[in-house]
Amino acid sequence: MGDTEQQGWKEKVFHEMVEYGINVIYLALVFSAFVSYRRLVLAAHDITYTNYGVALIEALILGKVIMIGAVFHPGRSLEQRPLIYPTLYKAVVFTFLVGVFTLIEQAIRLLWAERASRPVSRSSLTKAPTNCSPDCWSFSWRWCPSSPSRSLAGCWERTR
Repeated sequence: MGDTEQQGWKEKVFHEMVEYGINVIYLALVFSAFVSYRRLVLAAHDITYTNYGVALIEALILGKVIMIGAVFHPGRSLEQRPLIYPTLYKAVVFTFLVGVFTLIEQAIRLLWAERASRPVSRSSLTKAPTNCSPDCWSFSWRWCPSSPSRSLAGCWERTR
């Protein structure tokens, strides 16, 4: 009996790692496209911008945030409806999750910058991040293309 439990555990870990890898590859490609776009726009003004590493790190972290969010099975009640409903619902839910993550990330960056330059004051904690909203909104359309494929994959797995 222990042998089948170990095999089931290995299979589950493999499945989770494959899903995580697909999410990370998808996000890394999209984030790299945005970094390339920013680089090209800033190059027109003679500003160098090469934060491709940040895009990869963000893809790794957001891939895990997406997997954690998927544990809560958003949109399960909408599975019997047309595919557009669960897709849009999941896009909104995951955009909210990424928005919360982005706020936390920006707060950490602000604290890190404040700590590096001077002691942290109470007023520095109340400063709002400046570039949070566009990233969050752009993530919502980034998530939409992968959500139907995840829903269809879930339907396919249930029929097997």
